[in-house]
Amino acid sequence: MKRVCRVKGKIILITDNAGYIFFHIFIKNKNNYHGNYNKLTQYGEDFLSEDRHYALYSVEHLRNFFQISGIKVLSLEIFNEKGVTSRNSKLIHQAICFLFGKRFGCPCVKIVGEKI
Repeated sequence: MKRVCRVKGKIILITDNAGYIFFHIFIKNKNNYHGNYNKLTQYGEDFLSEDRHYALYSVEHLRNFFQISGIKVLSLEIFNEKGVTSRNSKLIHQAICFLFGKRFGCPCVKIVGEKI
């Protein structure tokens, strides 16, 4: 991303949050989750069947990758993607966010950086 971005150009990256508690609770075969292309089932549906993630990244991973690459971090946000809570009770997600913070209660991370 840095190579093809202009100086002062913006890089926006949205990915899964490694700290999201439900990524670790509901996956039936945790050994095949990272680095594997097997179909996984969550909530009785084909969940992540088209997913090609090799690893999940935490907020710290993304911040470090940007800084090491020479990309200035402009903003970092942990959030609920629209529709993510439709399968689960929004009340449960709100309670997790309240008790443990957004780091564990929200499935998405958005980082915005600028090439320096």
